[in-house]
Amino acid sequence: MHLAFNKGLTGLSPGVERVELQIEIMFGGFAGVDRAAESFVLHPVHAALSCCGLPAFPTSPSRRPKNLGPFQLVPVMVSYNLTFTGPNAVDDGTGILKLVLASFPDSNTINYTGLPNSIFSSLTVNIGAGAFSLTDSNISGGGVQGTSSSSIDVAVTESTSGLANGTDFLQLNNTTTNAGNFDIHRVNNGDAGDGTFTIGAPFIATSVPEPLSLSIFGAGLVGAAAMRRRKKAKQV
Repeated sequence: MHLAFNKGLTGLSPGVERVELQIEIMFGGFAGVDRAAESFVLHPVHAALSCCGLPAFPTSPSRRPKNLGPFQLVPVMVSYNLTFTGPNAVDDGTGILKLVLASFPDSNTINYTGLPNSIFSSLTVNIGAGAFSLTDSNISGGGVQGTSSSSIDVAVTESTSGLANGTDFLQLNNTTTNAGNFDIHRVNNGDAGDGTFTIGAPFIATSVPEPLSLSIFGAGLVGAAAMRRRKKAKQV
């Protein structure tokens, strides 16, 4: 069942035709209202315009939104649990890797992507007494590739820029799919530990709405709220 145009946005119920017209112009082609743009001319405000000899809005099927739903939910943030195994139990640890992929689940090949790059979101790791937090802004190199979202190779090296002498930094080197070696180095002071790691099955962390969709939706809410406040002020 198609949503009536003036009911498509919950909580937005303008009480006068002038307000309805302004909000319809703002949201008429919004992707979250299925076929709303195509039935745009059926609204009473538009019928009134036609009766007065004013041109009605076009009803071409080409105005139908290309995507349904309020947001375009790609790209997708995908998380992976990592398990680190050191030479001793006290050197073991865990981590979470987050990648921004085109879709999920994705059985397509993930072509090699050198790091830093926007495909890499973050890597947080706790190994023994050490804690590491890597983002796209503090890694010096590496790469990501895979035959699918559940079968990946990852290599990444933390940048030493701005780190004081003796500070630990992390390096991951892939040896096979979903596995590799890790090294903990100290800036200008040798090594602090090493071991192996494995990458678990991927899962959804969060979907990333298209920034433009969020901006349009937010602007519409602000405008509608201002109109309602103005209406209430006039009624007082």
